[in-house]
Amino acid sequence: MAQWHSGRMVNRYQDELKQAVRSLRIGTASQALKMKAAGFAVLVFIFVLQMMIPGSSLRQGTFRQKERFAHQLEQSKGFRVAVLATHAGSAASYARAQQYYEEQLPEFRAASSTFHLHQYWQDVGSGITSLTMGWYDLIGSRIHGMARKYRADTKFDDFKVEKDKCVMYDFLTLNKLPICPLIEKWDTLEGFVADLRSGALARKVSSWPVFLKTCHLTQGSSASTRPLFKKETEGAAADVLATWLASKWTYRADDWERPWRKDGNLLTDHLTPGIIIQKPSVLSFNPELGKPQVAEIKVEVFWGRAYAGVITDIKNWGHGASVATRGIRAQGHDERGVIEGFPDAFQHFVLSTDYLPKTGTGAWYNWIIEQDHLRKCAWPLAERAARIMGIDAVRIDIFMVVDQPLNCVINENSLSDGMGYGHHMEFMSKLWAEPHVTKTYTPYSNAKRIYEQTVADVPGPVPDMPTG
Repeated sequence: MAQWHSGRMVNRYQDELKQAVRSLRIGTASQALKMKAAGFAVLVFIFVLQMMIPGSSLRQGTFRQKERFAHQLEQSKGFRVAVLATHAGSAASYARAQQYYEEQLPEFRAASSTFHLHQYWQDVGSGITSLTMGWYDLIGSRIHGMARKYRADTKFDDFKVEKDKCVMYDFLTLNKLPICPLIEKWDTLEGFVADLRSGALARKVSSWPVFLKTCHLTQGSSASTRPLFKKETEGAAADVLATWLASKWTYRADDWERPWRKDGNLLTDHLTPGIIIQKPSVLSFNPELGKPQVAEIKVEVFWGRAYAGVITDIKNWGHGASVATRGIRAQGHDERGVIEGFPDAFQHFVLSTDYLPKTGTGAWYNWIIEQDHLRKCAWPLAERAARIMGIDAVRIDIFMVVDQPLNCVINENSLSDGMGYGHHMEFMSKLWAEPHVTKTYTPYSNAKRIYEQTVADVPGPVPDMPTG
């Protein structure tokens, strides 16, 4: 709780800081210096406060706690005003994010006006009442809404479309949405172990490695997804694997570092364990690294339209995740989009982004834009999945392959995304919240759970599958 408590203390000063910034007119060097000094003071205050609080995430937290604190900090208005006042690059990045939002806003308003929102998500989203709600406020409201409905009646287990990997893949398969092929699924630990020790599991696999996933654990911190090699299915190694899986079978996810812990744990505590093995994604050879790698984009879809995507697989350029968008027309970007990221740790801290370089380190990844992967496949595939779910906001994770712009497949989805988008997060929150506040959507309902929905159940338009 320390990191949230300190966040509130910081935000106590945000209005005073914003007023001070407004009162300054950057017409003279001395006034500019005053503003930078004010902002720098807040940055120092945040850092010192965190280091002083016993148990704070910066002082003695795990990597996950520190990462979560960084994302929380991105959404702090006081912090945002401070970095905008002290760092020109951050101010320029904010201006680009705002310009992108303002260009895209008419498109999203048009999308929401024709969007059919399933009654489940309308009920879950009833707590979204203000355009000033931050990203974590919106996620927390969603988790609370899902828990509230489930407490009232356990038939409302629609959250399984994400929280249960087995159910999620059943939904994707039902709707013929492309995924990495599933090899086998087990609903008992005993059945898996029997197939493992008899050799039946190995006989099902034609090419190694494959991926082993436990269905009831979807959080990265649960470490429940792993590559599986043939040697791990033989002899003593098979016993080690069985022991590891037995520990995961009884383990339950715990949102211990998030403010919605109680509600989130309610949802995951009632999931039925399961196991799947799945073929891996097709890899792309990266000449800069001298080896093949996966290329995944995590696409944020609001009201049936893709807005941005996080790419964490740009290994040799940037610090943290890079963000792909549709580009800013006023800056001459074409419809293939752009990728921006943080060149180093300091720029990540102050949220100052640069565009992916055209030459030198990192330039190889421009194939994502130059080969039109986003417009041809990633955006429309994510939009189709979201429309079938009838959902207001969702993240759809998609694998891409170099030189194959139409060969993208879905990896998974997320209803409680904790990725960082820098200055885009403020505007993403507005896109999600506005139609809830203005009621500019069309609700619909049926007797099916979200994970049972098909295209035939959706009254509104659904994008076609990407085709050559």
